[in-house]
Amino acid sequence: MSNDRYTSPLSERYASKEMQYIFSPDKKFRTWRKLWIALAETEQELGLPITDEQIAELKAAADDINYDEAKEREKIVRHDVMSHVYAYGLQCPKAKGIIHLGATSCYVTDNADILMLRDALTLVREKVLEVIRRLRAFALEYKDLPTLGYTHLQPAQLTTVGKRATLWMQDLLMDLDEVNFALSSLKLLGNRGATGTQESFMKLFDGDGEKVDELERRIARKVGMEAMQHGITGNGGGVAGGLGDLAGLGVTLGAMGSVVSMTKDALNPVMDAAAQMGRAVGGAIAPDGWDCPDCGQKGIASNFCPNCGAKMDGGNDND
Repeated sequence: MSNDRYTSPLSERYASKEMQYIFSPDKKFRTWRKLWIALAETEQELGLPITDEQIAELKAAADDINYDEAKEREKIVRHDVMSHVYAYGLQCPKAKGIIHLGATSCYVTDNADILMLRDALTLVREKVLEVIRRLRAFALEYKDLPTLGYTHLQPAQLTTVGKRATLWMQDLLMDLDEVNFALSSLKLLGNRGATGTQESFMKLFDGDGEKVDELERRIARKVGMEAMQHGITGNGGGVAGGLGDLAGLGVTLGAMGSVVSMTKDALNPVMDAAAQMGRAVGGAIAPDGWDCPDCGQKGIASNFCPNCGAKMDGGNDND
């Protein structure tokens, strides 16, 4: 089984290679190790007896996840985080005593989820910007090409193909605003110990609360975040907000597809333009098309031929 991508029937069929990696085991556990390294570095900076050699050892094994050892350990301890602490320690014998020092499990589990959500929303943002850019070019090219508008699934007044595309751009810009807001609102969990009181860190730093607060701030900056929730588990608000924004984007893209599908047979004058629009939008998500060897259909952007249903040989990682 591959560990470099998230797998499910839907993700294998529709998700891009980049998005599959963001939610993959490799990304998850490498993010855990990134957080453990940030913790050790910051604890050293603030005076704990952690050596450069220990940190170098942690960094050297950061991307080499020893899954087999972690799985075997989990059969014994029934704890995913402690199993990976143990497995990481096998690779880093000099540093094993300072891995996860003072932290609770949610320091890596919940913070990693936040960081992965940030990366996923950033990828979505890039894709939406590219679709808007391509729709803009399409709208300008076909701004004077007339087409029949529909209302309640019935023929209505004339509009232009370019005007229709600008309305989709408008919706996508509003969706983009929501994605940007979700990104700006994400908060790191912080580093508050087992019950949120910071007691373990207060003991490590001999009651120096200023150092304990600085520990959180520095760790956040090391992983590219600023705001923190100051809890021991994520409250789910940021995750729910991000999912809501993605749902809104799905509605917009679904509406685009419905309009093109509804009008394609009746609007012969604009069929070439509509096909080009579909290729432009699809190309932003799946830039490398393929030709069907069974029926001869060319420039297909998805895993399956829309004409005969044949599957692309090997699948299309960018679809």
